Amino acid sequence: MFRIGIDVGGTFTDLVSVDALGQVTLAKVATTPTDQSLGVMAGLERLAASLGIETGALLQRTERIVHGTTVATNALLEHKGAKVGLLTTAGHRDIIEMREGLKDDRYNLRQPPPTQLVPRERRLGVRERLRPDGRVETAQGQRLGDDDILGVGPAAHDDGAAAVSSVDARLNGRIAGPVAAGARVPGLA
Repeated sequence: MFRIGIDVGGTFTDLVSVDALGQVTLAKVATTPTDQSLGVMAGLERLAASLGIETGALLQRTERIVHGTTVATNALLEHKGAKVGLLTTAGHRDIIEMREGLKDDRYNLRQPPPTQLVPRERRLGVRERLRPDGRVETAQGQRLGDDDILGVGPAAHDDGAAAVSSVDARLNGRIAGPVAAGARVPGLA
């Protein structure tokens, strides 16, 4: 029986198999960004060839496949992902830039800040507060309306995405739900 590990990276897809005796076999193929499964299948074929068996036989004799990827991490590090907007509680849009103690040299006041994943102009405040019981609370008890969530700027296009950051948002879909339906965030064009 085989155990197979697969790592889909930005450039290469690496595979490793271990048999019942502990024999390790490696394979490496080019990653196929438009359809990563094609690179995985090509890797499995190469791994099978290295073992001297057919791909189907390898899979039949495999008890476990573990898959991981660094593609999303690479996209974040290289700033190659979609443009992102952030909806958060009003008055808190800048909190992700404050870096309270999260610096390599926390006492170096001249250390330049990292490039933000979401620039300030694409971070928007929604006048709401979710309570721990899931109730939505607004200033002076005003009811939160759809305009407070959706009417925040020009329509987002296909190359943009929006995220919601609200404490206890899992308790009430009223805040997070409209984002999935297509919240409009300035700068996502």
